[in-house]
Amino acid sequence: MNYRIPDKTFAVEPSGSIPTITFRSNQASTHFHVQVKTGDGWQMVLDETGLGRPVPIQGGSIRSASDFPGKRFFWDITLVALDDSKPVEAVLEVTIDQDGRQLLRVDDDHFFTGQETYYEYLDAC
Repeated sequence: MNYRIPDKTFAVEPSGSIPTITFRSNQASTHFHVQVKTGDGWQMVLDETGLGRPVPIQGGSIRSASDFPGKRFFWDITLVALDDSKPVEAVLEVTIDQDGRQLLRVDDDHFFTGQETYYEYLDAC
């Protein structure tokens, strides 16, 4: 099952450090990705595992904060219920931070069974 979170925009300071993304949830996670839109389609920036730790959004054509403005990003994370026989409440929080400033915060709370992939498109300015 896929669950789309409404698109958002976030502002990056081009002269600052590389922004980080952190995923938090009350459910288990298999993996998460961040991709960037290029002229050739979508390019993988991150392919990681683990919850609760800030991960630099860096890879592929994204090497510094100055690479963010004007780009379209896509993140996804797959959450897995510990008990897949009945619906469970999933709480998900996603934050993007730069130099101690929160640039974006996404909160979602709903029920699912088994596993579900959440995703969202983000525009950097």
